[in-house]
Amino acid sequence: MASRLARFLLLAPLLLVGCNVVLTAFSVPTQVTAGTVMTVTIAGNISGTTGYAGCVLQLPIGWAIEGMTNNQSWRVSRDDPSLLAAYTAEPGYYLAAYYSTGTGGIGGAHYLSQITLRIAVAVPANAVGQYTMKVSLAGGGGPGAWQIQEPAGVAQFASITAVPYARSIVVAPAPAVDFVPDGNGLPPDPPTIPWSGVALGDVDGDGRDDLAAASAVTGVGTGIRCWLSRLGTTWVESSSGLPTTVNNARVAFADFDGDGFLDLVDSTGRVCFGNGGTSWVQTSLPVSGSLGTSGRGLAVGDVDGDGLPDIAISSAVVNVLVVLLNNGNRTFRDASAGLPASTSTGDTGNNLILADLDGDGDLDLLWAHTNTPNVWLGDGQGRWTPGSSVPSQLHAAAVGDLDGDGAPEVVISDNQGLRAYRGSAIGSWVQLPFFISGNYQAIALVDFDRDGRLDVVAGHANADGGIDVWRNVPGGFALEPSSGLPNFVVGTIEELAVGDFDGNTFPDLAIAMSSGVFQAGINSLRALQNHRTGVSPFGGGCAGTALAEPQLFALGLPQRGNAAFAMQVQTPATGSLALFWFGGSRTFAPPFALPLDVGPFGAPTCTLWASLDYTYFGLVDGGGNYTVALPVPADPALAFRTAFSQGGVFAPSANPFGMVFTRALALRVE
Repeated sequence: MASRLARFLLLAPLLLVGCNVVLTAFSVPTQVTAGTVMTVTIAGNISGTTGYAGCVLQLPIGWAIEGMTNNQSWRVSRDDPSLLAAYTAEPGYYLAAYYSTGTGGIGGAHYLSQITLRIAVAVPANAVGQYTMKVSLAGGGGPGAWQIQEPAGVAQFASITAVPYARSIVVAPAPAVDFVPDGNGLPPDPPTIPWSGVALGDVDGDGRDDLAAASAVTGVGTGIRCWLSRLGTTWVESSSGLPTTVNNARVAFADFDGDGFLDLVDSTGRVCFGNGGTSWVQTSLPVSGSLGTSGRGLAVGDVDGDGLPDIAISSAVVNVLVVLLNNGNRTFRDASAGLPASTSTGDTGNNLILADLDGDGDLDLLWAHTNTPNVWLGDGQGRWTPGSSVPSQLHAAAVGDLDGDGAPEVVISDNQGLRAYRGSAIGSWVQLPFFISGNYQAIALVDFDRDGRLDVVAGHANADGGIDVWRNVPGGFALEPSSGLPNFVVGTIEELAVGDFDGNTFPDLAIAMSSGVFQAGINSLRALQNHRTGVSPFGGGCAGTALAEPQLFALGLPQRGNAAFAMQVQTPATGSLALFWFGGSRTFAPPFALPLDVGPFGAPTCTLWASLDYTYFGLVDGGGNYTVALPVPADPALAFRTAFSQGGVFAPSANPFGMVFTRALALRVE
């Protein structure tokens, strides 16, 4: 298996006179897996006159650097002896240095920001445990004339203990398999019912996603059905009021009427309004008869920016694509100007996606079908113009930020296999170094290993294989050999849904398949629970007017019997009072429902994510750390149990509330 840490951004060319090197970010993922490949990230700004800049990274001995790239295509050199000689590594660690010079080496004032360098590092298979990554920045006239600039004058890496120059990393062991079946209560095989669509969403508000599916045929037990997730990997059906005659459709969850309960839409033109899991009330959408009987593609998103989810539907047999804007009163209006409306041109359209593909803040449409165009750009008012089409005849597509740069990429399947594309500034698509041959029918993007990067899950069609997981690694994607997903199916994987039906923040999968069964005795509608353990970040932290956002890290692994396990709040506010808490819920902290917006209490952009069942107070030490020991008992009953944690720092000048918060971490016991 392969995984990654975040990226390594090097400060490049610095200055000889009046140089100023400023570190703006040094980040690592919370957790990586032993035996994988990771990437470390540093970002900074440089100003002054032409000179040299260097970056020194401390790595554990045995962790090998496999390669390096930089975003400026500059010549960056490795391990200048005089730069390395300026530092002393800690026992068990070694130093790697990168350096370069200013543009052309010509003098004159200049300013550079967010210079980027990516370094791929291989983590040994036996490197399970807690490590600390550290970085230092240097500038000067070049090799032999270096000055340590951040942390200023600190040559001993043992003395670098505070954020942002030191970041903790947990290396977790690889599980035997990543996903295990979780289908108790779902329709069994036999009798075999083929399914055409599946969706996950929290219908009853208990913090666990529930499942809806559409059958691919009509008959007893078919139509649109919904199951609520219950503790103990059990599903309980709640389909009262859902249509029983819909077939070969897709489904999606959204709160269309703003009552706080999820509703359910299908691609044949019906919305079923929910009341929290008891029953459903149907209404019809204003779509034409031809589309209503052949609707296949379905996407939900806020097209016009009014805070209400809107609906897009495409046909499976005619060249028709419609968008319906939400009026907010359980009615919808057409907003399809510029979209194809022909009922005479045949097509084999599959899934439909609403996403901001051109970066203008408005949602665009990507239709995975055999014809072009397949991209339409939205103007935020419900009008559409053809955009630059993604190459090839598309069987399926998915959109997500694969490289962490904030811009979406598109993963598609065509007649040859899987490909990935990035949009360019001139409006075309550039293929990434990712091609996998095969007949794939469904694609989902999911960070299943919680390393901060989206991975690709793809399902085959017509007995050509099973379901593959392609892990996002530096330079491309690598097949995950122990995913636990079926490696052979008789039939077609119609749709993959990503959600969290056990409520622990580790993403799970649901699969709908038609025309056959996975394997003997295994459902064609299937839920698979993610069996990763360790640390999973969720939510976001907040900063104050005079205090940066604090960070929360796990020291070691939440393993049964790990007496040394601890949690640590990191902040530059040394001497301040820090708070750490954890509990068993991320949906309720009496008397409040979670997540709780703390803005109305005087802490803008701050959120309470975890229940305060256990709380700890203490002073931040001189290294910027507040550490809480949390030994894990060697109790078999703790296996796969999850606790949710968060931290904060008291700072009266930060905001009226006087406190800033970390992001949250889910701790799943191995």
